[in-house]
Amino acid sequence: MKSLHSNVALWLALAVLSVLVAACGKLASDAGTDSSTHWLQRCEDDAACGALRCVCGTCTLPCAEVSACPDNDLFACTDPARVGCTPAADVCVAECSADRDCDGVREGLRCVNGQCESPEPAPGAGGSGGAGGNAGASGSPGASGNAGTSAGSGGGSSCDALPGCEFACPEGTVNPVDSSGCTHTCECVTPGTPPGSLSLFLTCGDPVCSGYTPSGAPLCSTEAPGGACRIEGARCDPQDDCNASLVCASSDPRMAVGGCPISRRDYKADIHYLNADELARVQREVLDMKLATWRYKHDPAKTRLGIIIDDNESSSAVDARRDMVDLYGYTSMVVAALQQQALQIEALQGEVKALKSSCTGPAVNR
Repeated sequence: MKSLHSNVALWLALAVLSVLVAACGKLASDAGTDSSTHWLQRCEDDAACGALRCVCGTCTLPCAEVSACPDNDLFACTDPARVGCTPAADVCVAECSADRDCDGVREGLRCVNGQCESPEPAPGAGGSGGAGGNAGASGSPGASGNAGTSAGSGGGSSCDALPGCEFACPEGTVNPVDSSGCTHTCECVTPGTPPGSLSLFLTCGDPVCSGYTPSGAPLCSTEAPGGACRIEGARCDPQDDCNASLVCASSDPRMAVGGCPISRRDYKADIHYLNADELARVQREVLDMKLATWRYKHDPAKTRLGIIIDDNESSSAVDARRDMVDLYGYTSMVVAALQQQALQIEALQGEVKALKSSCTGPAVNR
């Protein structure tokens, strides 16, 4: 009988253990389902992301390796490709080449700059505070707001209600502090910059438009000239044919003196026109330039034609400090060579005319 009691007790223990394992499995499954409905959703705070975190306005998770991300071939553990976004660690992102790729994560996502993003606002985001504001009826703080005083907020303002992202801000920027003294670690701003004083402007681009070349800056997504921005000097690449970029600034950089190439006399000093000897020297430099074809390592599909600046370090056609060809200087040198060539052709035409005149003179008696 004792043995029977022992067996019954063992069976009961195993049954209880099975129930617990099943319950744990159900909880894990529920958590995964909850997370799957929030991955890459737009957000203003962690409250909109369920079990995830709101990083750079998107529901995701920090990661050290891709195993921390969903079991999906699209996911990678890397930096978000979003201008002005500098999380303290890599996060889970879904990489893509077209919108249809993002359907493998969840419906409604779009492929922007090679990563899946949600175009729609986060559900239930209404009532969250804007920059420096207070939360509305929901009582949840906005990205830059403080907890409100409505039901469920506990009353009063609380810095603890702000999401703790601990962004590593770029040099020259800081985490902003609101009027309640709360530090917003999910943002970076230029010190002393009043809200709304910065906008996105196009830069000058190349003096001579010759087609788009990647700049290395993050690609623009929804950013456009005139849009609001927070970090002075932050840039994104709009893939412009003249290689202009979008920069966050308090005024249009193209209108500043010296901001773009300006050819009016009023903006210049030490003006000197090239004489014949100087034109001849520039012509010789142009004729001596070695032309080459090559492929960029980052763009091997396209063969290009031009000069190699290593062969012409001291030339006026080279901006050695930035490792670039100075297209304005190069074009001016070609103009100088053409002017010199025109003078030479004009002189040769005069000599030919004189020779013809001497040959058609009075006949010589023999």
